[in-house]
Order: sequence, then structure tokens, then C-alpha cells
Amino acid sequence: MITKLIKIVTKSYFGFPKKEKIMIFDRNSHSIIDIFNIKKYYILDTRKESFYILFFFWKLFKILKNKKLTLYQSYLIEVIKFIKPKVILNFIDNNFFFFLIKNYLHFNCLLVCFQHSSRLAGEQKLIKNPCIDYFFSINNDSKKVFKNAIPIGSIKNNIFKLHQSKKNIKVITFISQFRRNINHLHNLKSAPKFYFNKYKNLRSKENIFNIFYSTEIKLIPQIIEYCKNKNFNLEIITSSPEGTYDLAEEIKFFEKLINNGFKNYKFLIKKNWKSSYFYLNKKNIIICVDSTLGLEALKQKIKVFFFTREYLYEWYNPIKKYKNLKNKIWTNKIEKNNTFKILDYLYSFDRKKWIFFFNKEIFKRFDIMEYDFRNKNSKKILKNFLT
Repeated sequence: MITKLIKIVTKSYFGFPKKEKIMIFDRNSHSIIDIFNIKKYYILDTRKESFYILFFFWKLFKILKNKKLTLYQSYLIEVIKFIKPKVILNFIDNNFFFFLIKNYLHFNCLLVCFQHSSRLAGEQKLIKNPCIDYFFSINNDSKKVFKNAIPIGSIKNNIFKLHQSKKNIKVITFISQFRRNINHLHNLKSAPKFYFNKYKNLRSKENIFNIFYSTEIKLIPQIIEYCKNKNFNLEIITSSPEGTYDLAEEIKFFEKLINNGFKNYKFLIKKNWKSSYFYLNKKNIIICVDSTLGLEALKQKIKVFFFTREYLYEWYNPIKKYKNLKNKIWTNKIEKNNTFKILDYLYSFDRKKWIFFFNKEIFKRFDIMEYDFRNKNSKKILKNFLT
């Protein structure tokens, strides 16, 4: 078991972890470093990207003694105890292990979590008795689980001031949510049993993948046909970063759906975590399925429309609760005539009309996403811990 653990890590080190006052939980939380301008920090790799061999064997007895956690989780606890950080910052709020850490520490350490994206109903309820000092959420819903939740919106979105395009240009921008390595079957099983029963005979990864992305598979060809008929261009903001195998697979996925002689499209490649927000600025029509990035853009009065996933609509999708806004900012009907009608409807709004519509119909009732420009509230609260 130990040999297997050492083999599956990306990098092995013979030294010991470096001691720092600020610890970043998970390498994918790196955006926190930029947002809060943190100069000195230690990144705790939670996905086996690195491994300290000598340290592991030095703490082996204590690691094996902990029966409540996995071997790697016990190793991470020992790393934290060795470093003794003043504060641990986390942006991966769906890693439930984070909310157990404080139970194993015997020194004062502030645990802070920032909610990364909207969560499915019931997902956060899987967290039992979370032990955490601050939970900065995107909205008030998290207070059902985290009594000390402070709604501030997305810390990424909060550093940008986005604007709707002044010109009603003929360009449709689609936000991709393609993921190659996620557990698609797990996400399908999150749907209620009466819905999942439709797919209980799934046998291959390809079938599971096609069901998970059934909305995109239906929708993209419809958008392409609309673009050809109306002389529109299509942009796709990629989910995968440049230079990765995931990006190659993502482009292949969409080009297979586009493959009908249509040439007026391009991919807006994700270069870093800020890229997607820059791509959203001054766009005219933005389309997505249930992207948190779409919710963030809508909060900033950008023209966004959601084509919701079929298997999540019957259970939960944050935009679904605005029933009076169906066919205005969201739909669950992925049919060609309806898609064309919606795209015509969206193009009919120039910037002035859209802002008027947003202020009248959406602004006062839109509580899915808060917005704290430049993260003033969280920076004020954490100021003494990050200096």
C-alpha cells in the first residue's frame, strides 16, 4: 500500500516541507495568492502532486495510527502539524476533507474557505459538522450548513468590472464546461432515482459521457445552424488551459459537433484563471448551460442565457428558481425552434434595452450570486492574518 502511494505521486522529495505562516490548501487554490497579494506561502498538494519520502517514514507510525482518514489524508495532517501555519486558505470547497482538518490540530490555526462555484442542492449537506473559522460563500444558501457563512460572491469575479458590448454585434459567445477527468457517472447519480433509472443500464464510459453532455450535444449544432442562417460568428471560451491534453480533447469534442462546413468560429483559449473574465468583457450574447462563470457575468449585468441540463432541471439548478424568467434568461427546452426564437430574442436587446430589462426584472430578485467589488469585505476581515 505504501509503495503504491509513493508510485502514484507526481514528484517525490527527500527533504522536509518548508515552514510558512500561510498555507494554501490544494494547488488549484492558487488564484488566492494573486487576489490577496500573498508573497510567502506553502502550497499543500492534496492530489498527490508531491510527496516527502523521508518525512513520510519519519511520521509513519502516527500516519498509520490514524484509522479515520485515508493514508494520504493522514500524511497531509502530519505535514500541516509540522509546518504549523497561522492560517490555511482554501478555494476548493467541495473537498470535504478540509472541514475535518481542525479536529486533528493541537495548535491555533485559522481555517478559511472561499466557495468556488454554485453547488447542487444537497451537496453541501453531505458535510457533517464542518469545523471552520470563516466560510466566504457566493450567496446566503450556504448558511444552511455553514452557520458562520459570509456571502460575498466569487472572489475571482469580484476583482473585475465587466461591461456589456455597446454595439449589438452578431457574435454568440459560448462558455464551455467540458471536463475530461471528472466522474460523469457520479454527477449523473446525483440526480434523483426516478431520473437516473432512465440510464441504469449504462455500460460504457462513452454512453455516460454522452448523457452528461447531452445538452451541449443537442445545443451546439442548433447554434451553428442559427449562425449560418443569420450570418453570426461563434466564440467558445474553453474550460481547459492552453497546452494541455484536456484542451485538445475539448476542441475535438466541439469540432465534432460543429463539423458541417461552418467556418466562422474560434476558440478563446484559457491562458490563466483571469482569461475567462477578460473574454466575457464587452460581449453581446453569452450562452452557457449552468456555468458559475455565467452567473458571475449575469450578476454584472452582462447578457447571459442558460440552457439548463435536463437531468439537473428536475432536481436542482440555481437559475431554475426564477420561474417567471423562464425563456427570458433560462430554458430547459433544447429544441431547434425554441433555440432560434431565444437567440432572436437576445439579439433584439441592444445594451440600453438590456440594462433596463435587467434592472426591472432581475436585479432585485437575483440572489444566486453576491458581488463585493475588489473583495473589500473579506480583505478587511482577513487583513491581520495575511500580513
